Amino acid sequence: DLARMKFLKDGGRGDKESDWQAITEGSPGQRTAAMLGLVLHYGNEPLVLDQPEDDLDSEWITSLLVKELRASRWDRQIIVASHNANVPVNGDAESVVALENADGALRVRTTTVREGEQEVEREHVGPIENEYVRRDIQNIMEGGVAAFMRREQRYNNEIRQQREC
Repeated sequence: DLARMKFLKDGGRGDKESDWQAITEGSPGQRTAAMLGLVLHYGNEPLVLDQPEDDLDSEWITSLLVKELRASRWDRQIIVASHNANVPVNGDAESVVALENADGALRVRTTTVREGEQEVEREHVGPIENEYVRRDIQNIMEGGVAAFMRREQRYNNEIRQQREC
């Protein structure tokens, strides 16, 4: 069996054969986008994706990957390993598991907290509303709260300037 995949060139018309391009002729991002479109729409079995955003620019992460993950999650379980905060945050992840490398092995990140007389290990697992998970997303994926706030301030300045025009 042989599967031949083509994608529609930017600005192309679907009814015009010359506007279709073989997937092998596309950029890494175009190939990734085409493959993600296929795997996220085909089947209902669990799906594991390891850093699907690697070859996609930020616009494609939001307009394709996040959008398709949100739509597909109602039909199947999807597990995504990612270093991009847009994936769990804008993808509305039900559960996030923060991992770390400890002595050459991956493990779930934990924090030791005092509860009365005991010290208890709290795993950094859960929804984005979980304090530890949210902090990990901010620190690991966004570069820390200060970096996040600087970006927000810059974006707000841009928005303010646009409103004044």
